[in-house]
Amino acid sequence: MDTRFKRFTLRMDSQPLQLGGQHRLSFKTFASRREFENLNRDDYYFSGQISRTTSSIQHPVKTTNYGFSLSDQIQWNDVFSRRADIRYDHTKMTPQELNAECHACDKTPPAANTYKGWSGFVGLAAQLNQAWHVGYDITSGYRVPNASEVYFTYNHGSGNWLPNPNLKAERSTTHTLSLQGRSEKGTLDANLYQNNYRNFLSEEQKLTTSGDVGCTQMNYYYGMCSNPYSEKPEWQMQNIDKARIRGLELTGRLNVDKIASFVPEGWKLFGSLGYAKSKLSGDNSLLSTQPPKVIAGVDYEARAKNGVCSPA
Repeated sequence: MDTRFKRFTLRMDSQPLQLGGQHRLSFKTFASRREFENLNRDDYYFSGQISRTTSSIQHPVKTTNYGFSLSDQIQWNDVFSRRADIRYDHTKMTPQELNAECHACDKTPPAANTYKGWSGFVGLAAQLNQAWHVGYDITSGYRVPNASEVYFTYNHGSGNWLPNPNLKAERSTTHTLSLQGRSEKGTLDANLYQNNYRNFLSEEQKLTTSGDVGCTQMNYYYGMCSNPYSEKPEWQMQNIDKARIRGLELTGRLNVDKIASFVPEGWKLFGSLGYAKSKLSGDNSLLSTQPPKVIAGVDYEARAKNGVCSPA
């Protein structure tokens, strides 16, 4: 695999502006090009001679992307603040001529695919006091399938991978409710979120069958039947109509030396809890959802020696 990536970015930030609050505007425009190719070189040693062959499993793909974004950070007063962002992306994937022999590829490159869409973010935060901070965010997400998910083809006796040039861009809306606490005794971060997806990109598998049930390879070999039964799995990236992920994340750190005077300075307890539950339309399951996880440990920070030990 070989990927060459070039990107240009231009950003402009404003001075603070007073308009019903203090605004800080930021504008960014960008353009990029990614060239992806697969080139396999195999060396064969036979009778003292080395023979090199070159092959590929996919047409090279050139991906161009350009767009812009605008953000506004607003501070209304000492308590309330807000942030708003909007972004536009235009992506085009263009398969190129083959650069080597490819047994599973059509000689003619597939048609180009174009994806374009808007995404955004709006967040409201409140600093309740010096210790506690709460916030609510809503985010509109946008993910373009990569070149391999769209164009990759692989044929083998044990299974096939099918391309899907009709893939749509995945879109999501995320709601996040957050709570943060900071004091000399420790820190606490809590996040409650829900992700709603449309055209969710998922790797799907199906089993294709052929032949007559009961006609085994052995029966076929001895001439007892003429159409042997076989099964072959096939994988393909597909768009799932709807998907939802709900979850909770908790992370805390306790400065033990601030709670118990007999504990030497530098000792801390930390813990983390994560839980997520997913649901897809139909009978599909989301393999990427992590099971519940718990992390607990002890930190010792030797400030005089500038070191941290964290057995967990």
